[in-house]
Parts: sequence; C-alpha cells; structure tokens
Amino acid sequence: MDDFSNRFHKATVSTITVPMVIIAFPLLNAYKFSETEYTGVKIVDSAIGGLLGVVGWPLSPFVAFWSVYQNLFIEEPSKSSEVSSEMKSKVRRAMGMDCDNFYNIAVVGAAGTGKSSVVNGILGYPDTDRYAAATHESDNINYAHSQEPRGYRHPELRRMILWDMPGAGTTDNNETTYFDDYYLKAFDSLIIVTAER
Repeated sequence: MDDFSNRFHKATVSTITVPMVIIAFPLLNAYKFSETEYTGVKIVDSAIGGLLGVVGWPLSPFVAFWSVYQNLFIEEPSKSSEVSSEMKSKVRRAMGMDCDNFYNIAVVGAAGTGKSSVVNGILGYPDTDRYAAATHESDNINYAHSQEPRGYRHPELRRMILWDMPGAGTTDNNETTYFDDYYLKAFDSLIIVTAER
C-alpha cells in the first residue's frame, strides 16, 4: 500500500502541474519531439512535444494505478494469511483453496443476483466465453441448489483467484449459516452482489 500510495501521489502531483510545465518547457527546449529537428526550429519542436505531453500526461495516474495493481496481484502475497492453520486445512479440503500463495476473493450474494456475470466482468470474459463462469437464469432452481464454489484465476493478475460462490437463501444454502458454511472468513475479500435496495 505504501508503494501504491507513493506512486499514485507522484503521478497526481505531476498531472496538476501540467499547465505550468507545458508553458515553461518549450521555452527551455526541455521537450524533444524527435532526435532531429523536424521543423528546423528548436522551440517549435519543443512546443509540439509539450502538446503531445498534454494528451498523454493526464493519464499517468491511471497508468500508475494499474501498474501497481498488477504488481500486487502478479507476485504471491508477501506475508502468510492471518487465517488459522486449522481453517486453512478445512478450506483446502472443502474447496481446494490455497490461502498462502493466492489472493482469494469470493463473489457472494443471494441466488439469481448475477454473481457469475460479475465474475466474468472482472475476468474480462463475455458470459459465452469458454473460460467464463457458467451463468444460469435466476429461476433455474436445480442449478441454485447444486452449485459448488468454483475458483477462476484472473488471466492477467495471476495471483488473484475469483470464487463464484453458490447463491444464498435457497433450501440448500441457508442465509443465516452461509458465512460459516462456505468459510468466508478465510477469503481476503468479499464482493457482495445484490439485486434489491
């Protein structure tokens, strides 16, 4: 988080100072449009380079955010999960979840709220993609009762596993015991999907 905060802060401050930089730097020939002078005049080439900077530089906070986000989830977690060893063993036996080497995020909510579509959206897959989580109509009662937790590894953030969890509030998944039944305290984060206020 410190690394993320530092990079994001620098990029944001840089973006705020863009107007001042664009005015000053062409006069100082600090921007180089190319190795050779295309226009034959240094100040004109610097001005063109500055204008190109106006287009690209405001995007830098978003680039910084994405690069830090990728770094966080490309490498394995730097410290062991705070989940007890007993809980780790239980969740590994029940679902095959690795708490120490991956970031595990559960997508939870009532049956029929679109959890699988949310998983696919985060993964960047259309619902029809062969790697996508299976989606079903909300009135498919058999599916809601028989679904098991299923993990999907993010295609780019390789240390992130998104778990498509069974819907709560069905006869097989009592909403009052749902948290304990599916070991939700073992996850790094929960995304709660709702369809009502």
